[in-house]
Amino acid sequence: MDIILKGLAHVIKRPVCHCVLQYSRIRLLGGNLQQIRNHFILERMYPVQLYKKGKNPYIKAKNYVYKSLKFTECEKLPDIECILTKNIDGIGKKGELLKIPRKLFRNHLYLTGDAVYPTEENIQEYHIPFKELYGEDLHKTKSSAWADRTWAHLAGLFLRVPMSGDNRWILNKTHIRVALRRMGIEAKDENIILTQKEVTQPGEFVFMLTMKEMPTLRVRGIIYLTYKDPNYQPDEKNLPNIWGNEPLQQLISDASSSSVVE
Repeated sequence: MDIILKGLAHVIKRPVCHCVLQYSRIRLLGGNLQQIRNHFILERMYPVQLYKKGKNPYIKAKNYVYKSLKFTECEKLPDIECILTKNIDGIGKKGELLKIPRKLFRNHLYLTGDAVYPTEENIQEYHIPFKELYGEDLHKTKSSAWADRTWAHLAGLFLRVPMSGDNRWILNKTHIRVALRRMGIEAKDENIILTQKEVTQPGEFVFMLTMKEMPTLRVRGIIYLTYKDPNYQPDEKNLPNIWGNEPLQQLISDASSSSVVE
């Protein structure tokens, strides 16, 4: 054991002195030095040769070369379990027991009282059984939180659809799908419903988007013309904002019962 400690002291001699100087510098600057709980697992690249009983081993310089096997500070910690004390969009419902990232829990939800640790007392006070929250449909549960948040975000969309000012055109689903993709939204043609017949002029229009297990969403759009000649390009500053607009009044009835154009 003494031989191993001497070898380690020889290896970490300079880093220890460096840390002592850094500690003095931090104290002078009024900083806070906290202990980091981690550990290294090392392996010798060149094992020490065998030696006779009663004699000290002959350690060469290459025997101080180590290979790092594990460094706990670089490992990602698993998600932490908690109980929500209120409904949070994109995360879950009040009383739900779920796992979330540690930073989100400790830096935000726990500080504001929106989530607590799942202790016996908190489980009795806040926890609501899973079936009472979502019923028997487990598949719908996994996507319901993010689906509600996405639906509310898309409700304030004012889609910009550029069309050619040099050629004739008729608005179709492909034009809307490409315009949505420019906004970072992936949609298929079967998820887009046109509500007007043969839109051939620039201006505002309304279309519908369908999402799985969500009501049909009415969204605004505006068509503006672009030309090959760069001198006739439109000023996009005069167009309405893309996000954060007041949502349209949604239809209560199903999309199949409304007048749409396929």
